[in-house]
Amino acid sequence: MSQNQSPTEGNGSYTADSGTENYDPDAFSQPEINRGQRRINYELVEVTKKLADTLEKLIEKLSPGQSNKFKEVSDLITEARKIANAVAGIRPPGCDPPTTP
Repeated sequence: MSQNQSPTEGNGSYTADSGTENYDPDAFSQPEINRGQRRINYELVEVTKKLADTLEKLIEKLSPGQSNKFKEVSDLITEARKIANAVAGIRPPGCDPPTTP
């Protein structure tokens, strides 16, 4: 963040695997906001699923054959997956995966 930039002010650019898209943060429409929020929702759901997968693998390594040893953690993982899977059902905006070029 630059010295002249407030903590709530963006830098006007978004970088992702697909490249960089420059935009004016003050020039937007409601459909553009909704589209962006759907993409954000999708990415957050994907991150949640990957973290849940990672934690489950870690539990397997730490307690082979002892599934109840980390029951509280497993229950939290299950709850996180349930919440993540429900995000797409929130309308508007829902979830949208990246579009292919």
